[in-house]
This record gives sequence, C-alpha cells and structure tokens, in this order.
Amino acid sequence: MRCAICFVAVFVCFGIWAQENDPDVEPPHEFYIEIGEKKVDVEAGKAFKLDVSKEQELVLKQKPDRFFNRCGISFRFPQEYSYDFNNNKPAIWSLKGKQSIVIIQFYKDEIPEAIFPVFLKSLEVQYKNQAKTTDVTETLGSTLLSGKSIEPHLTLSAKIVQSVYPIKLGDNTAILLIQHTQKNNGTLKPESEALMKLLKETFKVEEKK
Repeated sequence: MRCAICFVAVFVCFGIWAQENDPDVEPPHEFYIEIGEKKVDVEAGKAFKLDVSKEQELVLKQKPDRFFNRCGISFRFPQEYSYDFNNNKPAIWSLKGKQSIVIIQFYKDEIPEAIFPVFLKSLEVQYKNQAKTTDVTETLGSTLLSGKSIEPHLTLSAKIVQSVYPIKLGDNTAILLIQHTQKNNGTLKPESEALMKLLKETFKVEEKK
C-alpha cells in the first residue's frame, strides 16, 4: 500500500536560507532523503511530501557540500569547512578547511585597478618581502580569473601557496584568495582537490549592469 506522507524537516543545522539578504548567517548544512535509488532534497524547517509504501525504508543523509552566496559571488564548498564573517571595511568571508582556505574581501565603490595593488602590497609587508610572486590564471565555472600566485618563504615544514584574484562586481570589487597547504612535491592534498573541483564546477559571478 502506498501513501503520501508529509514531513517537516526539523533536524539541527547551522544557519537559515536567506544568505544574500543576511551575509552574517552561516550557509546551512544540506540534507536529502534516500528511498531506494531515489533521492529527495529536503530543507530544515520546511515541509516536504514523499510517496512511499509503509514497508519502504527512508534514510536521511547529509550532502557533502554547502552553498555560498554573498556579494554577487556564489559556489559550493565542502560541508565540513568552518564559516566566519567579519563586517568591517572591507567585509570579509572566510571558509576554512584543514588544508585549504577561501577568503573573499568585498570593497564597495572601489575598482580592481585601485584595490588590487594595495592588497598585494599588504601581503608583501606581511611576509617581509620574503615571498615568490608569479602571474596566475584560473577558470572557475565559466569565469576566467587573472591574478597572482604567492608562495611565502616561511620556516615551516608545510608548503603554503596563495592565489589571489580581483573580481569586478559592477561599481564594487571583490578579492578572492585561495590558500592551499601543498604536498612536498607541489601537488594538492585530497581535501584541496575536492575544494577545487567544486569551485571549477559551481563558481559564478553575478553580472552587474
């Protein structure tokens, strides 16, 4: 016998849904119901219906990634990454994993040509001019980004590399920083590979008219 069942998802998660309207709210963890080979997306606090038999087993599972949507930039990132927002000037969003970090700084009413050199200079000062800087390009989603790769000469066993890109958002500017702790041979660790795969598949920049 089959019947339509209405559920309300009440499991605990961090955050709510209005990301773009409230940048201080952490992107929620996401879930789905598995019914045999079928998957049904569910959202915490929202009702959903399932057409199932009484004997059918339902399995609640957490998705492996979450959705970031701030200041005209969106992408999915690994669900285990921590989230932090600092509403100073500039506004700063930080997503941190064990091996990689994504930081977005938002500058209102500023152009990339003015902000990016200042940002790079601040990194030079931070690393006391002890860093290797090279040009770098990366395609994330359908967006081709051009910026700088920075490899600080730090007295650490780990090899840290940062890629920084200016992004024009209408009359505003965002700076995207992606940092990886690499293997000794210069390749990415599995966690970082998973992050880059998500960025390359889902990264979007809203077109500002």
